[in-house]
Amino acid sequence: MNNKVISVRPYQLMCLICRAGRRNREEYYFEDRLEHLALLIRENINRPLLLTCNCVSAYAWQNPGREYDTPEGPEFNDRRDLAILRELNMVPGAAQPASDIIRKFFKHIKTCEDICALGKYCSAVWRECKFAGSGNYERAVEAGEAGIISPCRSADELACCKQASAAQLYKEKKLRIRPHHLVCIACIVAGRKPCEMEVLDVDNACEIADIIQKHPDIPVELVSGPCMVCPPCAGYSPEHNLCNAGIGMGLRDEKKDLDALMLLGMKFGDVLPGGELYRKLFAVLDSTRNLCGRGRSPAKVDEWISCGADSKDSYLKSKAAKLHIPGI
Repeated sequence: MNNKVISVRPYQLMCLICRAGRRNREEYYFEDRLEHLALLIRENINRPLLLTCNCVSAYAWQNPGREYDTPEGPEFNDRRDLAILRELNMVPGAAQPASDIIRKFFKHIKTCEDICALGKYCSAVWRECKFAGSGNYERAVEAGEAGIISPCRSADELACCKQASAAQLYKEKKLRIRPHHLVCIACIVAGRKPCEMEVLDVDNACEIADIIQKHPDIPVELVSGPCMVCPPCAGYSPEHNLCNAGIGMGLRDEKKDLDALMLLGMKFGDVLPGGELYRKLFAVLDSTRNLCGRGRSPAKVDEWISCGADSKDSYLKSKAAKLHIPGI
């Protein structure tokens, strides 16, 4: 996987989205540059992008120069980049995976108003982008992020993967599960037996719960990163063994894994029977607040948004039922 960092002006990513909504083949400024960026992102949606713009503050260390300024003038170019960064809750010189940054555009910037479009503030000095009134950007946002960061796998591929991976689970002599997924499984089961549930297409949580209920002594290894729960998930990239399910989800999951290990007093690679592992988990975790929620403080950026409510009734129901695992 090519992880070379690509420097890019914030407005160029907005242009990529705007360009995806055009009805004709009208040419954008620096069209070749935009096409190259689009190809790089499609090739690897996790490619790190370094957002650079021209400023005179302490952030001037990352100034890219004027090579890619559009004709509206330096003041317009600088204001546009900074306006975008503010809406994304980012700063000049910030670097993140392309998928996260693109998703932030779709989440936080629904229109080009007051960014590329200046409205009543247009003047001889302050010109707006020639595409500001085209509706191209708004059409692209309405169409969704798949126009820029295509899904990793098709619906047919996901369905085949679900069938094959679920069947394989029942043949395994040992399960490999990332630590926080133990809690996810309990939340999904929500006090019921898997036979009382409709099996989920999007992961293998129900199957794993079913196996541990039927075979409490099956060894479970705690692993780092995506695990046996993940193969049918649309956000899972089997090629790179990475989670691309949402802004920062893989990062949040890493923190939750480490928190779960700390609570359990265990480390990656440790193995325990499934029943014993859940006995330990239910003994130390009374609430999902500090593991899946934000604990002491609310999320301030998208990357650290909590998973649902701070204290999930669904987890507590499974804890009370001991996940229907015999002998724990």
